[in-house]
Amino acid sequence: MDWLSSDFITALLAIIVINIMLSGDNAIVIALAARKLPKPLRSKAILGGTLAAIVLRVAATVAIVWLLKLP
Repeated sequence: MDWLSSDFITALLAIIVINIMLSGDNAIVIALAARKLPKPLRSKAILGGTLAAIVLRVAATVAIVWLLKLP
């Protein structure tokens, strides 16, 4: 696949839009879960939730790539 082809650019833009939507959704859920916690615990909850979202997204991506290699 050529890097500057319209198919590649379209697929890349689709991935970026999906990533932005999923990130916004994660931020809302984390904020709702942490809103009533005390201030020191709230910061830890937001950081932990963000890290968990990143780790889960990377793990899901690795799993999908592995599944796509299966015949």
